Amino acid sequence: MRLKLPAIALVLIALTLSVSPALSGSKLVVYTLKKAYEEGEVVTIVVKTSPWAEVGVEVINPLMRTVYADQGIANLTGMATFRVLAVPDLWPPGKYVVYASTPGVYNTTTFSIVGPG
Repeated sequence: MRLKLPAIALVLIALTLSVSPALSGSKLVVYTLKKAYEEGEVVTIVVKTSPWAEVGVEVINPLMRTVYADQGIANLTGMATFRVLAVPDLWPPGKYVVYASTPGVYNTTTFSIVGPG
């Protein structure tokens, strides 16, 4: 998994920097279903963009480390959903930043992981 993250990060950068004429005017919205998750919960990230657009997401933890990165294709309605388990050892409590990108467009959102109790 460690070797995959740098490669995925490069893909995210390439998606952000490349500009597709068909998508250059497109918008991108990213959000999580909840603003706060408990350790061990599944975090759901939703991206809204153009139909069939390539989408990349990266989640940065409070220690400024990438804890999740993935890519996919938006569906016919322009939505792409990513689900990831917030494993306690890798996802300490605090504020997380989600970066989402399609060719030429990016946006961010935040959420929190709260400890037990």
